[in-house]
Amino acid sequence: MLKRWLLSLLLLLPWRLQAQEESFSFIGISSASTELKGSQTTQQLSTLSLHYGAQTQEWRTLFAYEFHSNSYKKASMQIDKIVKDSLFGTPKVRPYLGVNLSILAYEDEHIEDTHGYSYGGDGGLLFYLSDTIDLDLGYHYEAIEGIESMESLQGFWLSLHYFY
Repeated sequence: MLKRWLLSLLLLLPWRLQAQEESFSFIGISSASTELKGSQTTQQLSTLSLHYGAQTQEWRTLFAYEFHSNSYKKASMQIDKIVKDSLFGTPKVRPYLGVNLSILAYEDEHIEDTHGYSYGGDGGLLFYLSDTIDLDLGYHYEAIEGIESMESLQGFWLSLHYFY
């Protein structure tokens, strides 16, 4: 049920943003340092992700596929609100806060349930390098459900997006 709801939301949200105001589609790539916290262990992963999204002046919707070798995979949706455009006195730096929802798989020979979902919050800064490229420096924290021995994940990312 959750997978069906998430898939529907993932497919419909970008077009809803486009209907309300001018939006800008983008693709991107990201590198992250992610900490997976379990009930008995904590693991540090370096991950890569591919991004697709749409952004207006006030909102950003981002879909990502994140992975680390064969052991960790995550498909997520992130909705962010640009909180204060004029905080740094320039439109080239924009802070944001948001929420995210993910479906994840974590392969480990010591656990039975290897698929679950996560939800949480994120925040960061967007740096506009040009009219078509931005750099995103962010942090996220997510609670994990459905994988018995895993409790949460958190980490920092650095992303590069191309607007088309």
